Amino acid sequence: MIPAVSDANLNLSEAQKELLHWHQRLGHVSFAKVKHLFGTGALAKSDALKRLHRAAGASTCVSPKCAACLFAKQRRRPAPKGDRHVVSDRSGALRQGNLMPGQEVSVDHFVCSQKGRLFQTRGKESEKDKYCGGCIFVDHASNYIHVEFLQVLTSHATLDAKTSFEAYCRDVGVIPVKFLSDNGSAFTSKEFVQHLNTFHQISRFAGVGSHHQNGHAERAIQTIMSISRAMSDDSLCSALASSCRF
Repeated sequence: MIPAVSDANLNLSEAQKELLHWHQRLGHVSFAKVKHLFGTGALAKSDALKRLHRAAGASTCVSPKCAACLFAKQRRRPAPKGDRHVVSDRSGALRQGNLMPGQEVSVDHFVCSQKGRLFQTRGKESEKDKYCGGCIFVDHASNYIHVEFLQVLTSHATLDAKTSFEAYCRDVGVIPVKFLSDNGSAFTSKEFVQHLNTFHQISRFAGVGSHHQNGHAERAIQTIMSISRAMSDDSLCSALASSCRF
């Protein structure tokens, strides 16, 4: 199969091939950002390459399709149901009134079907010791996303993830006050509730079957998973780690 950026591919112009090449090389960032970099001349050294980048960065240059990005955007559609309820809340209703970082944080678990190796090992550990998913935290005011990888999704592991997240928040001068989560056993457990009461923190739960009420965490999981699939198909957790360190 001929690669999309190959010289033998006659379906794309040289400018489009250069645009697609740097899009893939920079971790599948948006084509608009690649065009902006082309306009600055930061990615070219020779005059010929600068002319090519100016042509690729022009508004008349149509952005090519990236197979990895299109594959990562695919979603499984739910089965059709008889009763449908349209949520009429306006955009930003979930974060209304949250003006300061830490005022409210959405938290949720995510699961990786393919386990990822630990960061301090060479990948020789047993399957039961590898990462099976993690806990994601999304601040409502700043939209900051923080990911803690877990080997098990228990209440004790979730508490460790929460403690690690709060330690990071203290380093940047932020104190989490309220947490929004689903009704998972890890968030409704006695240990988790006692931990919240000890630090005088508030917990708020989304309704049963109402994932949209914790939409910040759900959307963050979808975004991060899409980035990780586009970057690597070998290990989802390892690719997720590299895409979340921003």
